[in-house]
Amino acid sequence: MERMEMPGTQPAAPAEGKTDTKEQTMCPVSGDKIDKSFFVDYKGKRVYFCCAMCPPKFNEDPDKYIKMMEDKGIVLEKAPAANP
Repeated sequence: MERMEMPGTQPAAPAEGKTDTKEQTMCPVSGDKIDKSFFVDYKGKRVYFCCAMCPPKFNEDPDKYIKMMEDKGIVLEKAPAANP
C-alpha cells in the first residue's frame, strides 16, 4: 500500500531513526530485573546486572551486549570518572 502525504506535513520518521530512550531496567545477560549493586563500567558506560554471575558472561563480549541494549533504545548511565 502506498503512503500518502498531506501537503505541508513531514513524513513519519522510520522506526530505525526514533529517538525514544529508555533507562536500563533489565540485565543484558539474563533478562531479569537489575540490582544496582552488580555492575561493570565499560568504555565510560555503567552496565547493571541482576546478580554476581552475569558480569563474567558480559565480559566475554561486552560490545555485543551494549549494542543489543542500544539497539533497543536503552541509554546506559555514564560511569563515574576515576579519581586520579
